[in-house]
Amino acid sequence: MTSFDKAGETQQRFVFGDNRELNLQRKHIPPEDTEPQEEPTFTEMVCLRRSNLTCVPDSVLKSSLLTYLCLEGNQISSIPGSMFCSLPQLQWLDLRKNLITSLPADIGSHRSLRHLLLEANPISELPAELGNVITLRGLSLRDCPIHFPPKEVLHQGCRSILQHLRTVLAQREVTERKSLPGESKAPYHRPCFLTICSLSKIGRLGTKIAPCPGTTSLA
Repeated sequence: MTSFDKAGETQQRFVFGDNRELNLQRKHIPPEDTEPQEEPTFTEMVCLRRSNLTCVPDSVLKSSLLTYLCLEGNQISSIPGSMFCSLPQLQWLDLRKNLITSLPADIGSHRSLRHLLLEANPISELPAELGNVITLRGLSLRDCPIHFPPKEVLHQGCRSILQHLRTVLAQREVTERKSLPGESKAPYHRPCFLTICSLSKIGRLGTKIAPCPGTTSLA
């Protein structure tokens, strides 16, 4: 079990019932069965807690090897969707105590994120795309005015939340496909057939006939 997994176990208790505060600045102690070089290095860990930030710094977005990012206690109101493409190895994202009202749908494309801390943000909905983050193991939503997913789903924990979001996303995609306009079709004209006998009879009477739509005059 890696140190991230150990932290995840603490976070699961923290998210769904415990009042203990996580000490995110503590050093990760490598487990006995893990080689030191597998642990996050200094360049892979960034802690910018309580730094009066109003947005995610560009320097952070350029750190493609980042695995641990702490932005707790700032004044960040939005997270750029590009962050989840720029930081493909990010495993731990601490956004607690900011001003975040929503998460970008782009988060659904991430394939490394394991822990997402959103405590004490004015966010009311989780994007359905979050359900596609199959690596997610810890989700902190304490003191967030979440209306979606509903409370009965939130109380069931991270796994149930992700499953609910995936179900909603699948239903949405089906609805969108059904609402797509069909291919436009040319109006149908019933063929007009006149026998040679009928044409000759009409011709003797001196009567002019108008051609049917889509045909040419035989006169």
